[in-house]
Amino acid sequence: MKNCSQCGAPMQDDEVICPVCGQEVQLVPDYETMESRMYEQKKQKEQEEEENRRLEEERLCQEEMEQQAKARKRRRILILVFLAVAAAAIVCFLLLSRGGSGSFEHQMQRAETAYSNSNYEEALDYIQQALALEPDSAEALTLRAQIYDKLGDSEKAAQELEQVIADNPNYEAAYNILIRIYNDLNEPDKIRELLDNCQNAEIKEKYSSYLCEDPVFSLSEGTYDTEQTVEISVSGDADIYYTTDGTEPTENSTRYTEGIQLEEGTTTLRAIAVNAMGIRSSIVEAHYTIRLSVPNQPSIQPASGSYTGSTATKITVTADAGCTIYYSFDTRPTTSSTRYTGPVTMPDGTHTFYAIAVNAAGKISAAASATYVVDRSASGSVIPTPTPTTEPERTPSSGQTVSTPTPTPTPTPTEEPTVTEEPTPTPTEEPETTPPESGSEGGQTEE
Repeated sequence: MKNCSQCGAPMQDDEVICPVCGQEVQLVPDYETMESRMYEQKKQKEQEEEENRRLEEERLCQEEMEQQAKARKRRRILILVFLAVAAAAIVCFLLLSRGGSGSFEHQMQRAETAYSNSNYEEALDYIQQALALEPDSAEALTLRAQIYDKLGDSEKAAQELEQVIADNPNYEAAYNILIRIYNDLNEPDKIRELLDNCQNAEIKEKYSSYLCEDPVFSLSEGTYDTEQTVEISVSGDADIYYTTDGTEPTENSTRYTEGIQLEEGTTTLRAIAVNAMGIRSSIVEAHYTIRLSVPNQPSIQPASGSYTGSTATKITVTADAGCTIYYSFDTRPTTSSTRYTGPVTMPDGTHTFYAIAVNAAGKISAAASATYVVDRSASGSVIPTPTPTTEPERTPSSGQTVSTPTPTPTPTPTEEPTVTEEPTPTPTEEPETTPPESGSEGGQTEE
């Protein structure tokens, strides 16, 4: 090994150029002189000093870096300490300024104050802190619902109060606010449902103006054989609306003002009541069937046959109670025919007497008939028609026969004639459509 004469870098013996500085190796021996040795020593010393300076600088730099690191660490510690102190100071300040903010009562008071001052966002913040302390407080939940309502979220407020009432069914304050919200939202049915489900009699009484009683029908549902009228009533100040075709009644349906005449057939009557506040009752419903009966045929006396002067008498007719009788000779009667008010004189000759009965519902019976052959001259004399007595004739009622006393004919010396009975014609039903004369009983036409 050898060293470069220029830079002193170690070189292999066979190298002729310094790999560091590129100095060529002097192959010819160089005889050292005093100056060259001194130069080498000086150069070596300078190198050592340079190395020492470098090492010192590195040491100083390292020390400076360590000091900076320590300073940064101290600053971080100081910052953390400062922040901790500041946080503690803030907490202490808040505690002192709020005077026991950890108290539920104090948070409620602050929330109520902010609410009364219309600071709803601030009130919501306080009430949330109160609920963090007592999550099930009905008072705090109710106040929060009020705040939601003031902030424009009435639906959320209603849901909050519904839950409060579900958990506290006797908490009146929640009912008061929820009913007001329902009223503002124009949801009267929810008010009715709320109070219907309330089991507290005092609360229901207090808010009874929001309730509407169900209407009541005067007639029990069922089947009837006569015409019926249904009256509807409701307690309290309310209007009644109804339908007769089974559809759901609303405020646009027929308003009830008088009794409802039920027609023949089946009627489904439904009704609701609506009070002054717009609260609706439940729908009540009843089914009615009207099957009007047809009266029986009238009964005619005497029976069909041949009659002479000595046996000719008057014709009497009876019918079911409450019916009006109409009659005619030789033609079938209608409600425009002669109204029966008392016994009818048999006319001379051969005639068929017809009679019908009409009940109060206007239903007409089948026509009854009797054929009479009257010959008053057969006995040699004609029996005069007796003059009616002064006793007024009576219209048949309750099935009672009406008759007027007939004078007994004066016997004659002639031979008593024989009465020949003829078979009674079979009555034939024939519905009448002619309207009744004015003032007659039960003058409706059979449909």
